Amino acid sequence: MFLSFFKNITLLITCVVLFSFGGYANGDDLKNTDPNQPLEDSISFCIKDVQEKLWIAQLEFEQEERKFEENDFSGSYFEGTVYTPSPKISRKTHLAHDQKSLATAKVTLGWIAKKTENIRKKVKTSAARKTLETIVAEACIEISDIEKALNRWSKKLPKKYPVNAVDFELHDRFHKASPKAFSVLLAHMNPGILVGSADEQADMETLCDYFCAVDSVLDDFFEERGFYGALRNKFVKCYDAVPKIDIVARAKILKYINSFGQRALVAVDDPDDYEEQYAVVDLTKNYELAIQLGFVDRTKPTPQKFIFKSTGAFERFDSFAKLAPCVFEFCANQTLVAIESTLQIKGWDRWVQRGNGYIRSLNAQGNQVIWVDPSGSTSLRLKTASKEFTVGFLSEYISPNALYKDYSSYLYSEQTELVKYALYENMSFFVPARHIASGITLFWACAGETLRNALMKKAHKKYR
Repeated sequence: MFLSFFKNITLLITCVVLFSFGGYANGDDLKNTDPNQPLEDSISFCIKDVQEKLWIAQLEFEQEERKFEENDFSGSYFEGTVYTPSPKISRKTHLAHDQKSLATAKVTLGWIAKKTENIRKKVKTSAARKTLETIVAEACIEISDIEKALNRWSKKLPKKYPVNAVDFELHDRFHKASPKAFSVLLAHMNPGILVGSADEQADMETLCDYFCAVDSVLDDFFEERGFYGALRNKFVKCYDAVPKIDIVARAKILKYINSFGQRALVAVDDPDDYEEQYAVVDLTKNYELAIQLGFVDRTKPTPQKFIFKSTGAFERFDSFAKLAPCVFEFCANQTLVAIESTLQIKGWDRWVQRGNGYIRSLNAQGNQVIWVDPSGSTSLRLKTASKEFTVGFLSEYISPNALYKDYSSYLYSEQTELVKYALYENMSFFVPARHIASGITLFWACAGETLRNALMKKAHKKYR
């Protein structure tokens, strides 16, 4: 009972952490994460490392356990128990049982047909419809021969009735149909689908949910952990197959890798497997954040100092990474009045640009206003003339007592916002905040100029 309670508490805490935007390992791991390295190899190394640690821990546990093996429980608790054989079951009873098993199989196939019809109306692309029909063809087993045999036996029972033969045959056919149908689903998962149109991606998720529901009644060996883990592994192969330069496509695939990895983690019921899956999710989350930061040159002194070097700085960046998408989406759908009133209620500080500096005020007017969140990690710049806004990460902490310190030059400096948040093709990226005098952006790594400029443009959105 205690172990069950402990596991439930652990799962609860883990779900809270991992289902948030910033469920990454830590700054040092991120600093050493290279998203250009094959993800499949990194996962294999990660699992091997966890297994070795678990093996060492198990040895230590067994050594400690031997010290306390003082009680001798030899013998059996059941000595003297009288065994009573089961009464002989008649052939007629066996037939009734088999007829019931066949009826259950018919119900299962009928449910699959009904489920398929509903999904057939939902999918939008021809590729998804073709995959659906092929899955159905593999999943719907043939049972007419079993039905004919039972009809014969109902008229004249055989002297040597084949006990359990119907159960075994139905189970075997369903069990063989399952991997064939799953192989069809896996074949559908390719980089083109994962990074394709919104309809293609929606259909892909619909097919996965459909197969999960169908296979759970089709195969009694089905387990969600294995299903989602296998899909995640296929997505990993797709990620490694995409050219390294296609950062946007890789980011989209990582989204699914993490989503299905988290589903596999939640479905785990074995403590050792849980440790492995937790470590893998942690690793792939780091890949995701490394891709999002792929445009920032992490070897430059400022990013190293304010994101990767100290735990406190990374925690602030983690806070910004969680908050930025929400702030960005909120501002894109609200008026200036609604934005400012909401931020004031939430305790954000308001700074107004005056000349080459800023003053902290809730009422002063200016062409640009900077709001700073209570953690001092996230800034929102609102330009009243153009209705543009940007969400940025502050490279230094602004305390609640900033009124008593001169932050005018700091807020005006080009390094105030180390990176800005950008939403591009519905994917999150973090890009350097601004250009220097020569027109070159700060801290850019080797990224294509077209994509670089597109991301910079997308970081400047308009509020209503």
